Amino acid sequence: IAQIPLSNRVFDISDISKDLWGAMIGLIFVFFILENGSIVKNGWKIRQKTLSEYYNNPLPLLIIEFIFAYVFLVSSSLLTLSKYIVTVIFISTFTTIAIFTLYHLFQNKVFRAIIILLASGLFITQSIYLYNYSDKNIIYNKNKLVIYKGIPIYFFDVFIFPNGTFRLVDKKKFFNKRDKETILKNCDNILIIGSGVDGSGGKGFTGNQETLFIYNDVTKQGVQLIIQKNKNACKNFNDIKAEGKKPAIIIHNN
Repeated sequence: IAQIPLSNRVFDISDISKDLWGAMIGLIFVFFILENGSIVKNGWKIRQKTLSEYYNNPLPLLIIEFIFAYVFLVSSSLLTLSKYIVTVIFISTFTTIAIFTLYHLFQNKVFRAIIILLASGLFITQSIYLYNYSDKNIIYNKNKLVIYKGIPIYFFDVFIFPNGTFRLVDKKKFFNKRDKETILKNCDNILIIGSGVDGSGGKGFTGNQETLFIYNDVTKQGVQLIIQKNKNACKNFNDIKAEGKKPAIIIHNN
């Protein structure tokens, strides 16, 4: 609300997450400073035998709230646009419930054995994919799914750096000044932008051409900028990598 009359401020979901994180730090101050650690007067035990016991013990509830706040903080940094607020809340709630459920049921020997077997199977399967496709690049891009070197990336936008590493990035169609500075700081002389399956993304750079050269204020060098729909962008990325060059690519995974 305070940002509404300010012309140089723009609201996004990450503002809520930072306020929430501040509230959690406030709770820590209350419980451990003002109340002299009374929250742990009965010990640091978090896991309870029954679900009803969690409601009578403030420490597990505080931990659950911290998990939610942290997941909300991470997901909101990747989905800052207000239209994703329901998605962020769903991701945070679902992840928190899943973690809490697994942690609570892990005290059961049978359930613990099943989870360990499933986790081991998943780890082995992913390791095999990584081994088989470690020398490949983008091997699949369709239906909001990108598979890079055997690693599946669903829904979120992704930035693949010139050295081959990657990270998830804010899901958006238009890059502001700060976005462009960060992008150019992390690329060499070739930048490819996958503008989505429909070409609606990749906005914010000067010019309407598919391929153009721009000046990188960070490196003081020219950068070849290629903006294409995802299918062509991924193909070009693979072809350029095959030539021994080091392009960077951002894929708008819509």
